[in-house]
Amino acid sequence: MAAKLSKFNGIFSIIINVVPFLIFPILITQHGDVFTNIIPYAIYYAFRRSALILFRDWEHQADQLGWLGLIAGVVGYGLGVFGQLTPLFWDLAGAGAGIASVLYSKALSQAKRLSNRQPRQPVQSKTGHGTQLISLLGVMILLGIIAILKIPTVNFALMLIISVLALIGYSTRPFQITRPSHLHWANYGLGILLLFSMMLIAIGRQQGIGQPIIWGLALLLVFLIVMIILLAINWYNNQSSTKGFRLRSMLYGACAQYWTMYSTVFIGAIYGVKLYYWVIVAYLAAILFGGLVTKLIYRLLPLSRLHINVLMIALGILMTFWLPSYFVGVFFIRSFANREQNNTIDLYEQTTHNYTTSYLINYYYSIAAGLVSQLVMWGSLLFFAKDTGLSKVLSAFTFKTVTGQESHAITMTHATLACYMLLFIAYLLLTAKKQDAD
Repeated sequence: MAAKLSKFNGIFSIIINVVPFLIFPILITQHGDVFTNIIPYAIYYAFRRSALILFRDWEHQADQLGWLGLIAGVVGYGLGVFGQLTPLFWDLAGAGAGIASVLYSKALSQAKRLSNRQPRQPVQSKTGHGTQLISLLGVMILLGIIAILKIPTVNFALMLIISVLALIGYSTRPFQITRPSHLHWANYGLGILLLFSMMLIAIGRQQGIGQPIIWGLALLLVFLIVMIILLAINWYNNQSSTKGFRLRSMLYGACAQYWTMYSTVFIGAIYGVKLYYWVIVAYLAAILFGGLVTKLIYRLLPLSRLHINVLMIALGILMTFWLPSYFVGVFFIRSFANREQNNTIDLYEQTTHNYTTSYLINYYYSIAAGLVSQLVMWGSLLFFAKDTGLSKVLSAFTFKTVTGQESHAITMTHATLACYMLLFIAYLLLTAKKQDAD
């Protein structure tokens, strides 16, 4: 059974990586208290963005990262099933789901790159393209069921089953979670700080006391500042990669906000969660057909792959300003950002001959770019929503009652985020041109 399920590790990874972006926004819309139900989503996203940094001591042991992620996912979703008893279980589910979504998927990606470098070793049989298409259609049906039912207990139970099946399939890999030779205790201190800050917010929310919420937000701000400092130190200390490589690695993280957090606010608040479902469908379509589309565009345009990638990403950004083409824009952004990510990792491996952690190192820079994009997005939303209040924008997501002022704040945030991404692309091209000249 384990051998058969291992053939679907990639599909399980997609589900564990994507479905939480539908489960937790749906959770926000369940009750009238928007701040009560947004905390699990915030916890999920915080751990999703930081888990790989927190567990970086295992970066040379990709299989162990996968085991840690799946165990966290099983525990998290298991607790989420009982979230109706106390919202604390939903908060803990957010932490487990966030850890699982990044550690499991990135471990598989790194292991896949290693297996491609060792063609003589026996590898697990791969599913065909037709089987992959059928499996992804099954994922879309699963998403549709979740979007229609909107029952948290059922949603978390489904994800618990998926996580257990993924764990069984992953059992074909060695289970040996050993203590790394060197531990960075500060990383685990950061994880405890993040969890403690979220728990303070949850306690204040549950008891109706404002002071713990203020303390929790202050600790969360400290966490974000320390994360940015650590990533900046890593940026300057990593002499094995050039500035151009680091910028190209950051491109995927900067773009990811369009199909994750921003689409949740923009599509979810203005048009409802059911339409947000189609953002996830566009993301899944990019996973299945993005490679074919990028190859076709490469043949048609007489430009370098870097220039084609950023050109199509820029086109995708512009397409998101019109709702009928928004989902095509997300498809283009994800497809070409992913292709650029793979091209960048290939170039890094050719330059450094580091095949063990190449994918994970690339993702560290992606995390940094994602944090900056988050600051741009939420900072812009706070600025443009100052006349209406951020709480009203979030309430609009919950009750689907968007006024003109709230719609204006979201649209201006959209424009600011798009300008930031286009400026980032321009800076990336200028840096690449300068390095080519040198």
